[in-house]
Amino acid sequence: MAQSKGGKDGNGLLADAVRTLQLAQATLMQVTAALQGQIADSERRREDMARQQLDAERRFNEQLLTIQRRMDERDRHIDERFARIEAILLDHSRILKEHSQSLAALPDAVRERMGFRVPERPIS
Repeated sequence: MAQSKGGKDGNGLLADAVRTLQLAQATLMQVTAALQGQIADSERRREDMARQQLDAERRFNEQLLTIQRRMDERDRHIDERFARIEAILLDHSRILKEHSQSLAALPDAVRERMGFRVPERPIS
């Protein structure tokens, strides 16, 4: 058989090519295994992060619900307090009206009590 320039015959070149191919395949298998391991790790981390996010959202929603309940309770107390204040103010208005009427009639009542004649008031 004829030898190539490098001093090897065709079978030697073929054997070298096969060894190189086998090394490349072995390297490819190692890299593939490493990549699959990294993909699996990434998937586990992604699942952990998704679980943590769901837990955080659940805690946030619970806190939000607690805050909303407190606000609703506070609003109810405020509404009750304002209703009581409005009732008190209406009662005070009634009392002030009665006192104003009493005070308006007081000068005439004092004059009458002292024996003075109460002047006639013109009709408006």
